[in-house]
Amino acid sequence: MRTTSTFLAAALCALAAACGGKSAPASTGPGNTGGAGDPAGGDAAKLVEAIGAMAVPEPCNNDDGTANLKDHLAAQREVLGGEAATDTTFDCQPPMDGLRECTWGVYNKPPAEPDPEDPCGGECCSGYQIIFKVDAAGAIDPASVFCVAPG
Repeated sequence: MRTTSTFLAAALCALAAACGGKSAPASTGPGNTGGAGDPAGGDAAKLVEAIGAMAVPEPCNNDDGTANLKDHLAAQREVLGGEAATDTTFDCQPPMDGLRECTWGVYNKPPAEPDPEDPCGGECCSGYQIIFKVDAAGAIDPASVFCVAPG
């Protein structure tokens, strides 16, 4: 069964295709890594470390040959223009059926002044996401991990 956020990711992909492969990120700004308002329920840094250490699963098409998801996301960041051209995001949805769905991603930074003639925002916001589910104890379900390039 797909969750609402998985459906939303699919909808963003469809929108991206309509705009020549570009879409706005689902979550803007740098990812929250702890503290008040933490989208991961207080353990964002631990989740990023744990998901980053995992081997790249088949659904993520490891064409870059990286050993783990942290390196895989870093390789995708370089494809998008490197550290200066991208923002890193991390977000977890509220629990549904005992699981939270989390998304760790990189996106191109939006231009300072978008082209008013381009309804899709020009080069704005191409990205890459690693999506996974986490149980109440903070354990990642390895079978739930997949990747998507929404723009």
